[in-house]
Amino acid sequence: MKVFSFSALIFLAFLFAFCTKENKQELLDAKKLTADSTTLNFGKCAVFQNQNLTICFEKVYEYRCPCDVQCVWEGAVDAQFSAKGNDLDTTFTLTYHYPDTSFIKVGDHEIRLVDVGPGVEPGNPCPDYGISEKYTAKIFVE
Repeated sequence: MKVFSFSALIFLAFLFAFCTKENKQELLDAKKLTADSTTLNFGKCAVFQNQNLTICFEKVYEYRCPCDVQCVWEGAVDAQFSAKGNDLDTTFTLTYHYPDTSFIKVGDHEIRLVDVGPGVEPGNPCPDYGISEKYTAKIFVE
């Protein structure tokens, strides 16, 4: 009986995790429909005309596990941005840990970080962590 109960518990945990992941993806897809989005290169800014907002990608702090190393935790990355707009001039940091997104409320805007990294170059399966100039950050603003 204990084996059956443990197996049922594992199955229910898996089912819950799968459903939660699907719901997060549905929420993210819904956000994409209502938000302005862009992919910023490191050190560059984007102007969101509809929002009267300019966001700049300023710094990156990488804590993810290199792809050629066995790690207990895959890590995360912090991306620092500045935002300027109507009566707004601030700096903030968002943490990204796949597949979760992070967000912050800045003035009347919600800014969501959905991806950040240097990407993978052809012929090199490992991302080039640590070279800030190779990073991009995908954000949504609403």
